[in-house]
Amino acid sequence: MSNDNVAVLTTLNAAVLVIGTVQYTQMLRRSHEANHALSRERNVTRARLLDAMSRGVEPPVADLLALRDRRVRQAIPPSLLSLLWFVICFMLLSSQLAMLRWIGTADVGPAPELARFCYVTTPGAISALVTEGLLASSVRFLAERRRIRRDFWEQYSDQQREDLRAATRAARPPIPVHTPPLALANSPAPQPTTNPPIEPTTP
Repeated sequence: MSNDNVAVLTTLNAAVLVIGTVQYTQMLRRSHEANHALSRERNVTRARLLDAMSRGVEPPVADLLALRDRRVRQAIPPSLLSLLWFVICFMLLSSQLAMLRWIGTADVGPAPELARFCYVTTPGAISALVTEGLLASSVRFLAERRRIRRDFWEQYSDQQREDLRAATRAARPPIPVHTPPLALANSPAPQPTTNPPIEPTTP
């Protein structure tokens, strides 16, 4: 560990900490909003099912399974992402505090353990930041593409979709026909060339 390394790592840690704090607060807010929405939806569904059961109607298993699947799908991802960013920010803060303590200690050695810890923490946080951005963009792109495709195909019947697939598989490109250019087709035929007669020479 050296002063130059501490300066570089401190700059990187500060940048990643700012982004990580913003990401953590956003994911935490989304997690709370999803949990609140699911709680309200769950209370409404439970009240409806309890009313049906009080009238002697057995609640459908499909409704219960759909509610459980929807709860897991909507609530877990924001919670996991917020937990991930909390761990990343905590590790970066620990690394930064350790470097500050190393700088403030008199006659300190190179501290190879601290250097290894910082070299693992900072690149790991940067990699997590880049990976999270790429994955989030990919998930949003695939979800939007799936939604557009679903909205389009819902307008047509299964038979219409199958007819279109069959027509697409049977389609073949047209065979090109080679025709002479218009200028060459309308140009007159070239005249035959004749050599001039050879006159006999007298001795």
